[in-house]
Amino acid sequence: MESSYFQFTRESEDPAARLFCFHCAGGSPYAYAPWEKFIDPRIDIFPFQMSGRCGRKRECYASSIEAAALEAAEQIKDCADRKIYLTGHSMGGVVAHYTAYLLKQLYGIRTEKLFITASVPDLGSSIRDNYGSTDRYDDNRFCEMLLGFGAVDSKIIRIRQFREQFLPIIRSDFTLIGNYHADPTNVIDSDISVFCGDCDKIVSRVACCEWKNYTKGKVDITELSGGHFFINEHVKEICGEINRCVS
Repeated sequence: MESSYFQFTRESEDPAARLFCFHCAGGSPYAYAPWEKFIDPRIDIFPFQMSGRCGRKRECYASSIEAAALEAAEQIKDCADRKIYLTGHSMGGVVAHYTAYLLKQLYGIRTEKLFITASVPDLGSSIRDNYGSTDRYDDNRFCEMLLGFGAVDSKIIRIRQFREQFLPIIRSDFTLIGNYHADPTNVIDSDISVFCGDCDKIVSRVACCEWKNYTKGKVDITELSGGHFFINEHVKEICGEINRCVS
C-alpha cells in the first residue's frame, strides 16, 4: 500500500484482521484516531484518505464515489492475507460499500463484514429530500444546512480559514454524493452492521433497511441516541461490535 493513502495507521506483526475506515463528507482520516483506544489490538486500523485533503491536499478532489472506491480497492487488494473489514460514516458508508463491491468484482476478494454508520445506499436522495439541491446553495445557506444536522458548530463557520480551506472540500464531497446513484445490481455477499441515530435528520432507521437490497449477507440495524454524528458519543459501542469479530 502507498502511504499517501493512509495518513496514519496502527499495525501489528500478526493481525487477525484489518479494518479500513472511510470518513464522512468534508472529513478526514483523523476522525478515526479515537478508535485506536477501543479497537482490539489484533485488528489493524487503516483510515483511508481521499484526495484533496491532509497528506493528499495537493491532489484534485475525487471526481466520483466510484473513483474514490476504486483507489481504495487498489490499495486494499494487497492486504487479503487477513480478514478485511470496512467501516464508513455517512458518505464513507457509501464509499465502503462500493469498495467492497469492487474488491469482489475486480480482485475476487471478499470483505468479511461492513460496519456502516449514518448512511444509506442512495444518500444523495436522502439529502435532497430533506434539503433540496444543495449545489444551488450559496455559502451562507450551505453553512446553515451543515449547522442544521450537526456537521459543524456556529463558531467554526465564522472562521475565515474554514470558509476558504474546508468549505470547498465539503462542497466537493456533497457534489460526489449528489451525483452518485446507488445501483441495486451492485450486490455484495458480506454481512452489514448498520448504526443510525434516533434523531438523525438525514438517515432514518427505516431508510437503513435499504442496505438489505445491496447484499446477500445478513443486515442488522442498531439505533443509538443522537443525530447524524451520534458516532462521536458511541465510539465504544461501535468498536465493541467490531471487536466481537475476533473474540
